[in-house]
Order: sequence, then C-alpha cells, then structure tokens
Amino acid sequence: MGASTWGKVDNIPGISNALWLEAEQPGVYLGKCAELCGPSHALMDFKVIALERDDYDAWVEDMSAVETEDTIANAEAGYEVFQENACINCHAVGGQGTAMGPALTNFGDRQKFAGIYDIDDDEALAKWIRDPQSMKQGNNMPAHPEIGDEDMADLIEYLRSLQIRGADQDY
Repeated sequence: MGASTWGKVDNIPGISNALWLEAEQPGVYLGKCAELCGPSHALMDFKVIALERDDYDAWVEDMSAVETEDTIANAEAGYEVFQENACINCHAVGGQGTAMGPALTNFGDRQKFAGIYDIDDDEALAKWIRDPQSMKQGNNMPAHPEIGDEDMADLIEYLRSLQIRGADQDY
C-alpha cells in the first residue's frame, strides 16, 4: 500500500463515495487528509488497519456482537447522561442512534479520539466534551459546558465501557 497506488475521492455532503485500499501485508497504515478542508485540516489524520482474512472476519463478528445492554449494565449512570444530553442524536452506539458524528461503538478500544487526543486522559476528554472548539477548531460537535463533574465522570466511564468483546488488537 503506497502513495503511488492511492486515488483521491472528494468528500461532498449528501454524496456517498467509496475508496478501495489494498495492503500487501497486515499492519497499521497512517495517512493525512489530502485537501485543505477547513481550520482543523492539519489535525485530520487517519489510520487504516489491515488484517489477515481470519482476523478480519473475527473482527467483523465482534463488531456485530456488541449490544448496548452490556455497556448500560457497566455504566448505567453514564448512559443516562449520554441520553439526556442527546449524544445519541449524533453518535451511534452498537447500531443504535445516528452516525452524523463518529460512531462510538468501540470508543473504549481506541487510543485516540478526534484524531489527536489520548482517551485515557479524563481531564482532556472532559474538556473535549465541554468545549470541543478549544481543542479542535472547526469541528461540528456542540459544546456541553452544563455537564457537571459527577455526571462527566459517569459519562466518561460509560464511554470507556464501549468496547468490542474479545478485541485484542492494538488499534
């Protein structure tokens, strides 16, 4: 997989596009947005994870097996905060909700969120939720300064509970 074999696809609202990437070997491939697309352009990194077919099939099965009831049991209070603040209106979880923003089904398995932030840092994650523009200008997430400290801790616990069962990949 190399720059010379890649194509470019424009992102146009309301239009669905597809781009086929083929890796010669399993691994993690990093990339950058190729078009000046707004104030956060320099922060628009992406990652492609190439797996062997059996590992990929297992990953797809794990993704399909996620049930929101499991995550609710682990962080019920945080789930309530998630619902009360209408997060589900933009973030799908386990196939439920709207995917206007990033899907959060495997949030707890991620190392980064919004392309740059370490999700193990409670303070940074709370700051992102309360004032996302201060951390990444030009993003579409609304600020939620009204979420108090206790509710924020519960919400973060809920987000971290969103993991794919059996995930052992270093994503």
